[in-house]
Amino acid sequence: MTVDILKAAAKVGLPLAFAAFALPVFGMPVDFTTTGTFTCGITAVGCSTSNGGSTVTVTNDGQTLNMTAVGYANLNIIPGDTTEVAGNPADDVNVITFNTLSTNHPAPADGVNTAGITFTLNIDQTSPVTAPNTGTLGGTFSGFIDAKGSNTVISFASNQTSLTLGGGTVYSLDFLFGAQTQWTIPNPGIATTGVTTETATLTPSVTPENNCDSVSSGERKRKRLNLYRVQACGRCGMGVVGRRREPPAWGSNCHVRC
Repeated sequence: MTVDILKAAAKVGLPLAFAAFALPVFGMPVDFTTTGTFTCGITAVGCSTSNGGSTVTVTNDGQTLNMTAVGYANLNIIPGDTTEVAGNPADDVNVITFNTLSTNHPAPADGVNTAGITFTLNIDQTSPVTAPNTGTLGGTFSGFIDAKGSNTVISFASNQTSLTLGGGTVYSLDFLFGAQTQWTIPNPGIATTGVTTETATLTPSVTPENNCDSVSSGERKRKRLNLYRVQACGRCGMGVVGRRREPPAWGSNCHVRC
């Protein structure tokens, strides 16, 4: 009877235990910088750029908009690390800030028409230095803006919402409403510079290669499973099947189940 119970536990309990916990899979640490540039399209009225394209000035309908894009230097970001830092996942980082200043329109004007302006986010991955280590994501402006009101957005096509750089790191832009791939530019206020910061999430494009058991569906979904008798890259006194395993080379990415 005891043997039958143990056999049942081995057939039912152990698989459930292993399917219920996951050691998270991260990408290699990444260093990268960002910049932003504006371009005045042929339909943009009263548009000009300065400071290497990081500032755009638009004057039309009797109003003026000034907007500057400020980039970031992000160091030692671990793709896939969802540990919260100041209330946000560690792999969710700032990529651009827009500093906006606009005059207040007299009624019945609508404010500055932003149609025809394009924005490009430039990403330069400085570590790891593996090709490709640079990339861009671009969007187009639409809407009107002034000091007191705005319906201005930057819209990104579906193929401009993410990119993959060397080492297999995916940079995905964050959007307030996932189905609407837009960044909203709010009105800055009267005689006030408005500050709008946008973010992106870094994830590994593929699961790192390993010489151990394949990861479970729970691991791929970052579910927290049972740690009972699980070792990461260590020796096993008793495996799920088979005999003792020797530890893999130090630094390899693997999960050894004991």
